[in-house]
Amino acid sequence: MSLKTILFLRTIFRHKEIYGLKLGSQAIAIACSILVILFSMDEFSYDCFHRDYENIFRVLQKNTHPAYNGNRLSNRISTQSLDLIRKQSDSTMIFCRIKRLNEINVVAEGKTEYDQYMYAADKGITSIFSFDIIDGSLENFTSCNAAIISARNAKERFGKVNVSGEKFRAFTYGDTIEYTIAAVYKDYPENSHEDFDCIVSFDRSSIHSLYFTSSEFSVYGKSNDQASAKQDVFGSRDILFKFQPLSEIYFGPRVLGEESKHGDRYSITILLFITALILILALSTTINLSTLTMPQRAKELALKKLAGSSQNELILSSIRESFLTVLISFVLALLILAATSEIIHSTLAIRPWKMFSSHIMAFCLVIIGMTILLVMGPVIISLRFIKSTPTRLLSSKAITFPRLKDLIVFIQMGVSVFLIVVSVVTRRQVNYSLIKEPGQNNDQVVYLEFPSQMTSKNLIDLRTKSSNPHIIDAIATSQLPNRISSKDLNTDTYFMGVDPGFKDFFGLIMFEGHWFKANDGDSISVVNQAALATSQKDKNRIGVFKNMGQIFNQPDKPVRLSVDSYGFNYLCIRVFEVDIRETMIFLSNYFSNENGKAKVRLLSKHFEQWMLYQDQLNKFSMILTIISGVLSCCAIFGLSVSIIRDKLKEIAIHKLCGAGMFSITKVIALKFIWQTLLVTIVIGPVIYFIVTELLRTFIYSTHLQLLDFLLPLGYVLFVIILLCAFQVITLGRTQLSNALKS
Repeated sequence: MSLKTILFLRTIFRHKEIYGLKLGSQAIAIACSILVILFSMDEFSYDCFHRDYENIFRVLQKNTHPAYNGNRLSNRISTQSLDLIRKQSDSTMIFCRIKRLNEINVVAEGKTEYDQYMYAADKGITSIFSFDIIDGSLENFTSCNAAIISARNAKERFGKVNVSGEKFRAFTYGDTIEYTIAAVYKDYPENSHEDFDCIVSFDRSSIHSLYFTSSEFSVYGKSNDQASAKQDVFGSRDILFKFQPLSEIYFGPRVLGEESKHGDRYSITILLFITALILILALSTTINLSTLTMPQRAKELALKKLAGSSQNELILSSIRESFLTVLISFVLALLILAATSEIIHSTLAIRPWKMFSSHIMAFCLVIIGMTILLVMGPVIISLRFIKSTPTRLLSSKAITFPRLKDLIVFIQMGVSVFLIVVSVVTRRQVNYSLIKEPGQNNDQVVYLEFPSQMTSKNLIDLRTKSSNPHIIDAIATSQLPNRISSKDLNTDTYFMGVDPGFKDFFGLIMFEGHWFKANDGDSISVVNQAALATSQKDKNRIGVFKNMGQIFNQPDKPVRLSVDSYGFNYLCIRVFEVDIRETMIFLSNYFSNENGKAKVRLLSKHFEQWMLYQDQLNKFSMILTIISGVLSCCAIFGLSVSIIRDKLKEIAIHKLCGAGMFSITKVIALKFIWQTLLVTIVIGPVIYFIVTELLRTFIYSTHLQLLDFLLPLGYVLFVIILLCAFQVITLGRTQLSNALKS
């Protein structure tokens, strides 16, 4: 260990309180920054791992008919629409049909896996998306019963990766289709909008055998240039088509028929903004604490100058010491992240080390920039001492930074209040609702067990006279439409007892005949097309409706519906997505009984995942709020130490005159409080303007409240009084005596 390092370590131990605060605040800020930056990089790089991803796009369909109600965007493209798109597009473009098949049963190695999913796709998919082949060849993905699977899928089903040529079978309710594995590819990263784990060839007969329709599907494409991948809207009068770039799907609007992951660009940007404020607060704390240690090292600098050290050597020495401090902070930050990695994963579903391996280069550049910022802050303070003469450094009059300290007080108090206000408001906004598709107020279906005390009148009142404006409609049913399990005896037809409003509630379309009328009894039935194809003529059948499996990306089961034939088991309620959590709580309380509150669930698993993502952001913002409060304490503690040291002689005189602890604390805290109130008056309008503008980016936003300002201000003032009192109590006689002697 060099002499310079030993001297620096001695300085740290001599001022362990100050360096402990400096290292602690920097470590917390760095750990927080690393976590948020890695998370943000992972979010903003969704689907960017594909080669030429800028040229890949998805085709969206928009319903512009004035009478249409609901989400107008859909990824369901018909065969006729695809022909039209191909005619109106550049001939060099590649288009590929992709259809997600849910609730597939797969048999591999004699083991059956139920409720699986896979994708049916044209062979053109290999020219659009990137596949890093481990085993086999993509050239074999040409036959009607070929498949390509990920390494993860191969290990789960076969226990090994090299499985090209192996076979597996898929079935639903009819024929069993056997597929031959053409190739195995490396797993896609988790930041892919869809999990393409298993892809089979798009073959009409195979798709029909699995009880799916082959006339509607998703369409992906690839162009020769990025401009073509953002083609303008085209199409017919009521149906328009647009190419949505692959990189915009994750942060884009949610569309009907998709099961893509979605993120929230606005909230992540706000999290980054809060993190930047945390770094500024940590940097200002470091600079403030450096103003306390540098005057006491003036003699050391004077001796170095007298020994022949040049200014450049002293500047390099200062940079080296500052870098060592930041390096120790980085080590502490990594230890904090390592110690809390499991907690972070269980709470936020984030694995920092896995994200780091995916973004090494970009992350390293950010870390270098952060390091330079944290290193150069204290160096700027030391420049004034380094440029002074040995005589000035050895004089009894210490070099002080009155203007700089006033500026630091202003910055730290302003940032502390600003940071806490933004954190609190952001957390409430994330918790409120993050629906940002302009002009849309989408809805979702929630369900609960049918209340035993529910009557037909109660059901009608819930539909028409509900006190909650977010409730749109309600129906009763014996089974959930996406989880039908009961069959008629000795047949393959499933049955459901439904409310007469079932058709309009789920938007069913009649194929022939008519829907139930007011006086139809429970012997009358309506079937879907799949049931019509498998059953004989029935005199009690009054109509046929189009298959509804496509609504849920599920096989089209043969289904027979009758009015209240078997009793109701579930109550389905359609509600607006806006503030849906509060609506679900309202329903839970509304249908509570002697057994407690009713359990309300979402029918759509896809939207449920979206809500879990929102909850993840909510927890993230809560953690940042807590960290903001902790770092504000550190900043105020550093300022209190600085003010106490500046007023040490004044405090000593007050002590000699008989002043008590309360009086001295009052003198110190009052100046601090007046500075804080002045800062709040100056920076308050700025906080109001910035936070208001941030909230304007949300279609459904929360509002600033007076408490959003009063609570952070009260918290800061409480911490000021508490820490000033603590500093006065801990002052020793030796410090006061030395202050009077100087």
